[in-house]
Amino acid sequence: MFDYFSFYKIQPAFHLDEAQLRTAFLTIQREWHPDFFGNEPDKLEEALLMSGYNNEAYKNLGSFESRVRYILQEMGMRGEEGRNKLPADFLADLMDLNDLIDLAADGDKDAHIKAGSELDAMMEVTLNRMQQDAQKLDALTSAWTQAEIEPIQVSWQKWQYLSRLKKNLLGEKEY
Repeated sequence: MFDYFSFYKIQPAFHLDEAQLRTAFLTIQREWHPDFFGNEPDKLEEALLMSGYNNEAYKNLGSFESRVRYILQEMGMRGEEGRNKLPADFLADLMDLNDLIDLAADGDKDAHIKAGSELDAMMEVTLNRMQQDAQKLDALTSAWTQAEIEPIQVSWQKWQYLSRLKKNLLGEKEY
C-alpha cells in the first residue's frame, strides 16, 4: 500500500511539501532518464521502467486532488457504483442543480449563471472540508483506518459529482 509514497521515501500524507516531491521526482528523472542509456541496451529497459514509474508516481502525488484519489484507491475506497455514501440532502441539492443545468442547456442565461454560482460555492465548501479532514489525518502518527478516511471519501464522492455537473454546465463531454 502507498507504493508511490515509498518510491519517493516520503510518509503517506494528503498534504505534502510539493517542492520536496518535485525535487525527488527530478532527482530520479536525472538518474533514470532513458536518454542516458542509449548506449547501454541492457540498462535501457530498466531505465524505461523506472522513468515511467517515476512519471506515474508524480502524476498521482503531484496535487492534492490526485493524492486523495490515489490514497482512496490504495485503501479500496474509491466509491465504485453502488457503494457511494452521499447524504440524502446532498443528492437532493444535486437534483435541483441538474434542473438548473437543464434550463441552462435550453438557453436560460439566468439559470446558467445561478447554476455556475451554486456549483462553484458547493465545490469550494467540499474542497475545504476535504482539506480540513485531510489535515486531521496527516496529524495522526498511526496508520489510517477506513473509518478515519470515510469523511474524505464522502467529500471526494461529492467532488466527483460536482465536477461532472460543472462539465455538463460548461458543455464538456466526458469520455
